[in-house]
Amino acid sequence: MIFAFSFTYPPDEALSNLMCKTLIKYSVPHLANIRVVQTGGRQYTSYLNGAGWGPSMMKLNELSYICESFNVRADDYILSVDSDVIFTSSQVFNYVDGTYGLIGVQHQQPYNTALGMFGHMSGALIFIRGDIAHKMANLTDDELGKIRQEHFVRFNLTENEDIVLSYLAKLCGANELNLPNELTSGNLQEDFNSNQLRSFYHLNFNPETFLGEPCVKKQNIPGIFESKWIEL
Repeated sequence: MIFAFSFTYPPDEALSNLMCKTLIKYSVPHLANIRVVQTGGRQYTSYLNGAGWGPSMMKLNELSYICESFNVRADDYILSVDSDVIFTSSQVFNYVDGTYGLIGVQHQQPYNTALGMFGHMSGALIFIRGDIAHKMANLTDDELGKIRQEHFVRFNLTENEDIVLSYLAKLCGANELNLPNELTSGNLQEDFNSNQLRSFYHLNFNPETFLGEPCVKKQNIPGIFESKWIEL
């Protein structure tokens, strides 16, 4: 089963709702639940966009909470997914089969690290197998402090959440699967108009127009789909 979580903030509410709706639709029967964590409020005031060790630890805390609260098994997966991702087919979930400890879209410019050359997974979506997630959740503050100094500070490794989660997973023994480009690479508007949608898209852009309508910012995309009676 897949236990998903996402961090979002009020301006992205429509995007987050669309992500959840499409995730639930296309991940059946694999999804156990999804938790949406609101940032910018009392609990995650300093999260911002996930850049830095502190915000990365907030993501790790949420992963730990899920491990502890939902009886995550060794062969389950925890999915960290951005609020501005949409799913358009179930194909990506066919790759989440228990073979790999870390699954995602791997960046192709790897870092030189204490573990050798390392390419982290895009923060758009990161699948972490249950046994690896439990090992990550069980890291103590002292152990995390040493990891930060000996692996991140020493090698000048960026401390953004996607890099930290990916690196901790690898440090805990995860083997990696880089998802095929055909699952996500493409232009959403062009793919939609040609009826050749991929499996998921990261709406990490601000188009001036979308599907022929004025858009300006990505937060308007869900409303444009709705105004055109488009069901993803």
